[in-house]
Amino acid sequence: MLAALSLPMSAMATNGYLLHGYGKNKGLGGAGSANPQDALAGATNPAGSAWVGDRFDFTGELFSPKRGYEISNKNPDVTNAGSAWAAMGIEDENVRSEKEIFIIPAMGIVKEITDDFSFGFAFYGAGLGTEYNRNDTTELLPNNEQNLELNGTFFDGSTGVDLLLLITNWHGAYKITDKISVGVGVNIAGQSFKAKGLRLFRVLSQGEIAEKGRDWAFGYGGNIGIQAEVFDGFTVAAAYFSEIGLKHKKYDGLFANKGDFSLPQQWTIGFTWKPIQNHAFSFDLQKIYWSDIAATGNQFTNFLNMNFDPEQDVSQSNLPITLLGDEDGAGFGFADSEVYKFGYQFKLDALPSWTWRVGYAYQDQIIPSTGTLFPIVAPATIQHHYTFGFSKQLTKMYEVNMNALYTGKEYVRGTRESEGVDIYLEEYGLEFGIGVNF
Repeated sequence: MLAALSLPMSAMATNGYLLHGYGKNKGLGGAGSANPQDALAGATNPAGSAWVGDRFDFTGELFSPKRGYEISNKNPDVTNAGSAWAAMGIEDENVRSEKEIFIIPAMGIVKEITDDFSFGFAFYGAGLGTEYNRNDTTELLPNNEQNLELNGTFFDGSTGVDLLLLITNWHGAYKITDKISVGVGVNIAGQSFKAKGLRLFRVLSQGEIAEKGRDWAFGYGGNIGIQAEVFDGFTVAAAYFSEIGLKHKKYDGLFANKGDFSLPQQWTIGFTWKPIQNHAFSFDLQKIYWSDIAATGNQFTNFLNMNFDPEQDVSQSNLPITLLGDEDGAGFGFADSEVYKFGYQFKLDALPSWTWRVGYAYQDQIIPSTGTLFPIVAPATIQHHYTFGFSKQLTKMYEVNMNALYTGKEYVRGTRESEGVDIYLEEYGLEFGIGVNF
């Protein structure tokens, strides 16, 4: 089972590097924290597991992100990334990341210990990844008698990152009354990271920037939640997910604060309204505090200085920047994210064994236009998510589920220091799952 859950899954997720939802609420745009329906409910709100009974769920998503960047020398009289690339003879490039199919598995199980207390376990993941071919950007060094070539996005061959985050959540849920439940959980996370093709940045680092292979980091945190039906047909929920400390020692010269790439704290509030039988409207608001973590929140501006000797020792240079890896070092520049999720679930009298879901989610843009160069390896540009899903009850015990995700191609176009570097992302997802009531 563990081997199956460890299949390659480090693609660009939908909210930063997190998924927009888990289980059936994926079809609702990620909404539904106040309408738990499966054993993955505890991943969002542990209080929800009190209402799902004895249940097991397993899902697998085929996820296809189309991501990349475009380079253009729009304003050669201004010192910016586009004109700096043009100075090396590279103009008007459109580079797309390889590896566009990923598998994202998840599973959960909930067991009623007593009539009022349930225990649950959920396993799920997230991540990001890019893979740019060395031959996508190949130019000759200017004024170079030996015809030496610059290969790859950052002139160091094939370029990319691979971040894989795996979370196990162990939680308990208790019914205070027949309308109110509370839950508390422990999250244990393992995160792996590897990077290549970033040697250009070694002169900007307080440590070494090189291919060091995969590095694992482990940490833990907690989550709590509450759910209450305040009047017939109207349920509210709230949940909090604490920060999980994760430090990559092998990349202490890349991530700000000496390799700290922790998962930030977040909270969710939501409600579900069931005006009539077989119809439910859900809304969730999620807040993710990317700025709390230096590696994701620190800005990456005013860093490009092409008048340096790549062989010069950093300690002997006078670069006008804060070095990578320092507490105030450059990061991806993600802003705190507010995600608004809307979902509608219904059944048709003619098809009583089928449940249908549609949803939409909107996220604030988290990447600033002044910092598009570093996020080339993590172009988390998505704001609009469109979802669809259904469940088919096969027997009293078994059901099958399907969720689909589409996001249009969305750009962040570089300005100021990042002018001439535009990044983009487009996503497709198709998930199938099986649910077992036992």
